[in-house]
Amino acid sequence: MGYSLYYYRLQARAEVSRLILAHSGQPWVNRFAHDWPAEKHLTPFGQIPVLTETCDDGSEFVLAQARAIERYLARKFSLLGSTPHESALIESLQEAHVDFYNQFRTYRHDPKEEILSQFKSTHLPNFIAMHSKFLAKNGNNGHYVGDKVSLADLHAVAAIDTIQAWAPGLMARETFPELFRVRDAVLSESVGVKQYVESADRVPARDPSAYPK
Repeated sequence: MGYSLYYYRLQARAEVSRLILAHSGQPWVNRFAHDWPAEKHLTPFGQIPVLTETCDDGSEFVLAQARAIERYLARKFSLLGSTPHESALIESLQEAHVDFYNQFRTYRHDPKEEILSQFKSTHLPNFIAMHSKFLAKNGNNGHYVGDKVSLADLHAVAAIDTIQAWAPGLMARETFPELFRVRDAVLSESVGVKQYVESADRVPARDPSAYPK
C-alpha cells in the first residue's frame, strides 16, 4: 500500500493532506504538475490535488478535491475524533479553516496595502476570536477536540506556516498563543509531522514560479 499526491510544488491546497500522510507513517510521495495544460485532462475534474492510493491487491483508488481527500485520509488514519459529535465538530473546523484560507488568498493574490489592512482589521481578528473560544472550551490543551491530534489541528499547522511565509509577523505567538499551542502539540505528539515540517524536502508555501504555465 502506498499513496501519491499530485499537485503543484507548493503547500497551498495540498498541504493538509501531506500533513495527514506524514502523520500516518504510511509510504507516500509527492507527484508534481510539470505541464499542466497537457496533464489536466488526466484528472477526474480537471483540477488538483489528486490522491492516488495503491491498494494491497495492486488496484488504484483515485480521489480528487482537496477537502474530500483530507476527510478520506483523516477518517482512515483516525483523525476525526472518537464519536459522531467529535467528527462533526472537526469537519466544521476544517471548513472554517478553509474559509479563512480563502480570505487570506485574496491578499496573497493581490498584495495591496488596503487588502492587507482589511484582512488585519476584520478577517484575522474574527478568526482569532472564534477559534480562541473553541480552543478554550477544550481546555487550551493544544487540540481543538479531545486530547489527540485531529484534522482540525493539522489545519492549524498549515494556517500558521502559510501566513508566516506570506506575511511574516501577521500572526504572532504573542497575539494568538492558543493556536501556536496547537502547532506545538502536533509537532510534539506526531513524529511524522515533525519530521516532515522540518525536512528540507518540504515544498515551499510561497513560490509563484511553482505554478506551471
